[in-house]
Amino acid sequence: LGIAQVRALGAKLRARYGGPDGCVGPSFEPGRMTVRSTNIPRCVASAQGVLDGLFPSTTEPIPLRISNTNETEYLTPNKNFCAVVGELFAAGRASWRASPDAEVAEAKVQLRALGRIPEDIMVKIESASEFIAFRDVLIALNAHGQDLWGVGTVPGLLKRVDRAGTLEVERLMKGGSADSAAAMNSAGLGFWLGELSDRWTARSHSTSTDVTTLSLVSAHDTTLIPILIALGVMESGVWPDYASSIIFELYSRGEDGTQGLDSQVRVIYNDEVITHKIPGAGGSEYVPVRKLQELIDTFRPRDLAEVCMTSQEKGRGAANEGGKDTF
Repeated sequence: LGIAQVRALGAKLRARYGGPDGCVGPSFEPGRMTVRSTNIPRCVASAQGVLDGLFPSTTEPIPLRISNTNETEYLTPNKNFCAVVGELFAAGRASWRASPDAEVAEAKVQLRALGRIPEDIMVKIESASEFIAFRDVLIALNAHGQDLWGVGTVPGLLKRVDRAGTLEVERLMKGGSADSAAAMNSAGLGFWLGELSDRWTARSHSTSTDVTTLSLVSAHDTTLIPILIALGVMESGVWPDYASSIIFELYSRGEDGTQGLDSQVRVIYNDEVITHKIPGAGGSEYVPVRKLQELIDTFRPRDLAEVCMTSQEKGRGAANEGGKDTF
């Protein structure tokens, strides 16, 4: 089922960007297209499935750029790459446990009343309001028509669990508070969005026709969610569907190297244009590159080492700066 869904996504991309005037040719062209994936096997398989749908007649393997280690991965908030992410996650988890969504209490009562939820799962739900993993299991079982421990027999309960898991992960992705959300935007996906912004600048000012026209990235729902949060377009409580996609289309206009003056971006999420929803985009379907870059610049890390320092590391740094001063 999953492979069929990502192949359908690839076919959809081919329909959108193929053809004589499109940026996708009949077969994969090295140098004009890049494919990047995290090193998680399901993400690699998803990338390959999208490519199968994008190039159905290609029989030769298409090269993927895959992260070598978890320590270097920044396509999803990663405490191994940026230590402060772990600290922000912990703050978000503590915030959720202390004050979860109002519907969580009712969901707990309904789940316990079923008497069929495995006790180890039920304990986590009741003691710590942990819904993310349980939500994942239920959605997967439901997609394959499997038994849901009776959850599907209670009107609205599956949707309530889905929403609770989504709100929980949103709290984690915001570090538990509005003040921490900006820090998570920077430490989470800020580095990758900054790279994307730089590619827009380079492409907009290039007069060469021998350039990359399509870049695919296969990552996680925990990649999409922080991107949507950072752009200010996350629909709270709604988890991205499997094989969801967010597309950044770059349009360059003008001649003689002046494209950069008029370059614009259109953002599409699951077939819906969402550019007009982005704060500062002016409510238009297309937004000037510089406007979107201004938003990204508010959270892209200029000094990654400093942004990723934990409170403890900053405290040690402050102590060291004090030298031999005593108080």
